[in-house]
Amino acid sequence: MSDWSGVDGRLRALVRRSEQATAVLGPEGRLLYANAAFERDYGYSPREATGMNVLDHIHPGDLLRVEREVSAGESPEERTGEVGYRFRCADGSWRWVEASVMRLEGREESPRFLLVAHDAGSAAGSGESRLRQVLDQVPDVVIVHDERGRVLDCNREACRSLGYTREELLSLSVQDFAVGLISEEERRAAGGDTLWLRAIASEPGETVGYHGGLHRRKDGSIFPVEVAVGAVEHEGRRRILAVCRDVTEGRRLEKEIEHQSLHDPLTGLANRLLFTEQLERALARAEIDSTPVSLVLISLDDLRNINDLFGYAAGDLALVDFARRLRNGLRPGTVICRLGSGDFAALLERSGREEAEETARRLLRALETPLTLDDAGRQVVVTATVGLASTEDSGAATAEDLLRDATLALARKRAENAGPGGPSPDEPA
Repeated sequence: MSDWSGVDGRLRALVRRSEQATAVLGPEGRLLYANAAFERDYGYSPREATGMNVLDHIHPGDLLRVEREVSAGESPEERTGEVGYRFRCADGSWRWVEASVMRLEGREESPRFLLVAHDAGSAAGSGESRLRQVLDQVPDVVIVHDERGRVLDCNREACRSLGYTREELLSLSVQDFAVGLISEEERRAAGGDTLWLRAIASEPGETVGYHGGLHRRKDGSIFPVEVAVGAVEHEGRRRILAVCRDVTEGRRLEKEIEHQSLHDPLTGLANRLLFTEQLERALARAEIDSTPVSLVLISLDDLRNINDLFGYAAGDLALVDFARRLRNGLRPGTVICRLGSGDFAALLERSGREEAEETARRLLRALETPLTLDDAGRQVVVTATVGLASTEDSGAATAEDLLRDATLALARKRAENAGPGGPSPDEPA
């Protein structure tokens, strides 16, 4: 039953006729009366609304702030103002509400308050509707929010990207899906600049800054975004416009391009540039640790013959197969490189010449197994020549020096194999 005693008759009429959800609150937030617009917006019938405690229907994440803001005044007369919060509707959904609270005169021992609320996430008028239609055509995520992060509007792509319905998004704060986002209060307390405050102070349509971050979808998955922050007029007030772009694919392409620039496209091994960088780093670590570094160069002998006899596809197959045998024959983490054509290199950290020679013999033995070239069963045995260099006995101090020493050793071994005595495949130079 409504409790209107002591309330001016003209005020009663205004409340009843108001197009905005309006209610009279008693002590501790108990609802004494709610008009028809309150039922229209939030679904509570007059019988359900009368007697309910409004505080029980405010989102737990907003309750302390609401109580603090409404009770900020030292005297009852000062306990008025505008406050925003999420309100639970009769169907269980949450909606952002902006409410003006005014203390009514009389009843000092039991003060009453007039609450006038509107849905902070609803579009007002045809202009806002047209704006949303435009935003729905934008391929990026567009979110309109206030300075506290409350989502007031969003486009279709925002719903698709984050996995929420529009109604669900309008019940959230940006902090609910932006991973690790520092609140404006925390940023200001730390004395830092804030994009949101700059946006509120800027002209609509102006982008005030960009930042990178992570968004969390409704299913819990996380993806990287880049966000442009600016201002927009929304429901007659200056709001923050965030245009967010999913950069997952862009970052994947960047990594792919970087990988391609540092790796051989056929075998997937490091190319000369990456290998030289890794060799320089290994030499720097070796100087600190006083440990040796060795280099094994392996050159396939028969690649040109394979290309001439069986075609370049067979030659490519031989290269890919040898790269596989290298990976299998070396300890995990060993840096392996295709220097070019049929020439390969392996970097052995903390390995002296003796260990490098044993590694080379193991790699040469791995080539003894014939390579099957095609479905017809044609096979070929690929042979190779090996050259070694080690800081243990060469004194090489740079990557260029060690590569030069290994290349000279490889050339000497080739000359030896071409001599009267014939090749000695199991004896690396």
